[in-house]
Amino acid sequence: MRSLLSKALRPSVGLLVLVTLSAAVGCGGGGTGKITGKVTYNGNPLKGGEVWYINEAKQQTQSGQIGEDCSYTVDRVPAGECKVVVKTKQLLQQASAGGGSGGKGPPPGKGKEAPKISNEAGYEKPSGEDAKRKFVAIPTRYEDAATTPLTYTVRRGSQENDLKLEGNLDWSGTPSGLGGGGPGGGGSSKGGGGSGSGPPKK
Repeated sequence: MRSLLSKALRPSVGLLVLVTLSAAVGCGGGGTGKITGKVTYNGNPLKGGEVWYINEAKQQTQSGQIGEDCSYTVDRVPAGECKVVVKTKQLLQQASAGGGSGGKGPPPGKGKEAPKISNEAGYEKPSGEDAKRKFVAIPTRYEDAATTPLTYTVRRGSQENDLKLEGNLDWSGTPSGLGGGGPGGGGSSKGGGGSGSGPPKK
């Protein structure tokens, strides 16, 4: 009788173990995700720049470029809670330098050691003219890991996350060295700025 009961219970025990293991893998935050999406500012598409996913718990950052159709892809992002940083200012620096140094460094993180960065695809630096054409000024809070309001919980596998940036500009869109002929023109450095290439404020 005991032998028959033992045989009857074996499949149920095996199934329970399998379900438990599956739940542990699915909810444990392991693995990596591939994230795609579009980036807009006040409803207008960004034409260039970079998107960074920063997993501070695992001290890892993955980044990807924003295409002219405002789409981006960031692969091999560790699963879990991430801060999301959008960077466009380096386009102005490249425009000023005629396609000079790009944004290879990590987003600033005040008071913390910057996470390790991996960008498998590398960063293709645009020419000076391309950088001017692609640049759109955005509020500075989105460019800093310490101040970005964007967060995202990364899952394993492919997923979509559209980034909708909003708010008034808090800088002129024209750093020193580029001059009045650069993207954005002149204007006050406070209260929304006068960026001619930035999207209209809502």
